Order: sequence, then structure tokens, then C-alpha cells
Amino acid sequence: MILKRYLLPTLLLLIFALTGCQKMPMASFTTDKTDYVAGQFVKLTNTSKNAYSYKWIVTTNDTQTTSYSESPEIMLGDPGTHLITLTCFSKNGKVTDRCSQSVNVATTTGDVIFYTDVLDNASTIYIYMYSTGAYIGAITKKYYPVPDCGTNGCLTTTLQQGDYKINAKLQPYGLNQNINITVKPNTCNKVYISF
Repeated sequence: MILKRYLLPTLLLLIFALTGCQKMPMASFTTDKTDYVAGQFVKLTNTSKNAYSYKWIVTTNDTQTTSYSESPEIMLGDPGTHLITLTCFSKNGKVTDRCSQSVNVATTTGDVIFYTDVLDNASTIYIYMYSTGAYIGAITKKYYPVPDCGTNGCLTTTLQQGDYKINAKLQPYGLNQNINITVKPNTCNKVYISF
């Protein structure tokens, strides 16, 4: 009778001890580097202990990217500081630990050369940003074949990576042309202007 009296509580206590007590997860991770260029992937290596599941959040400005992989690779978009936060969960999900680390994403730029082969001695092509009307510069000579960035008489400028709409004005003839361009980073982007 005494054995029955103590056996049930002892078994219940043993079951609770084995299932109810979980080790505290300890969140930690490394990145493959700390400085990136927009569009590159950050390789996140999870070095956490006693964790059963994971949640990663990469935050920059108003943008968040989430992953539930153990060690994901996440593409970094906008330039700036990206905050990476790893939350680790115990098996029952009730015990958590969190750690964070920042990485820098550099602004990416590309050179753009605007050129033409339609100018005469009395004309100039003026280049403006379509959206703001901001003056970029002028093409003063015709050039053929395709020039390299920095060629005299053509217009070379540096712009952030991305898509732009450009307005070209041929003077004194009053002709206008709108052109969509894509600036790729770390290269000479060549834009032909024709009327």
C-alpha cells in the first residue's frame, strides 16, 4: 500500500522532470563578412546551442526579411545598416533567446556615358532627369563608334544603381526625347541618344 501511495507521485514527478525542464537556448551566429554591396547575399551561420527552431529577421529602413531556416543566405537590398536578429526557441517554443548583429550595405553606383552621332556643328544635346528636371550635362560632339566613359565631348556622369527616365533636348531645334535607362553598378553604362 505504501508502495502504491508513493509510486504514482514519483512517476508523475519523473515524467514532469523529463518533459517540463528544457535547457535554455543560447542564440549566436556569424556572418561571412560585415560589409556588403546591395544585391549581395549575407551567409548566416547559426552557432546557437540547445535550440530547436529559429527565426531570423533582417531589418533596414522600413523593410524586413524573415527566414526560419537554420543557417540561411539572405539577399541584402537597400544601402545602409541592416540589423540581423536571430531568435532561438526551445522544443516547446516557450523558452527563447535572442541576439543581434549589424552589417553595412554600401551604396552602389555606376558611370553612365551619353553619346550621339547626330549632332551638327551648331547643335548641343542637353540631358535632364525626367522626374525632377535636374540638369545633368551636355553632349557637344558626335561620336562613333561607341565611346568609353570619360570620352571628350560626350557626357559622363555617376548615378546610383537603379532605373531612371532621362529627358534629352536637342537645341537649337527644340526636339525632345525621353529615355529609360538602367544603371548597373561598377561599370560604364552606355546610352545612345538619337533623334
